[in-house]
Amino acid sequence: MISLASSYSIKASLAESSVGTLDPDNYLVLPSRTASSSSGGPVNEVTNLLKPEIGGPGGSVFALASSGTERTPFGGTSAATPIVAGAAALLLQAYPTLTPAELKARLMNNAETNVLEIDDMLTPISRIGSGNVYVDRSLAHVTNCSLGL
Repeated sequence: MISLASSYSIKASLAESSVGTLDPDNYLVLPSRTASSSSGGPVNEVTNLLKPEIGGPGGSVFALASSGTERTPFGGTSAATPIVAGAAALLLQAYPTLTPAELKARLMNNAETNVLEIDDMLTPISRIGSGNVYVDRSLAHVTNCSLGL
């Protein structure tokens, strides 16, 4: 983790025209673990739809939220929600003709289901839905489906 003081030092040493790059061959995969504070989702009594439908990294995200006058650490759903929304935005940018249902299905069908609890047991779907979002899988996935009689 980079401290706030270190991040200011790095920022100050960069030229204004600096460009950052990411190396896809040099990255760290966050462990797929469900936070112990994560609760199980409800089931809609009318439709029997299980919630949540998809999960995102929230417990493993360490960031600061700012109100403009002060900063506070946050994680959990507050961190996971924008990550899932960002994944949906990237997918829609790459495939602008996807319907909302297709976009949701593509994210859900490419999610990681091998998500562990703190005790190394698999997390039940009632807590993670279809799994943790993996936008790279959703972007790379090709579906060729023809429905006909």
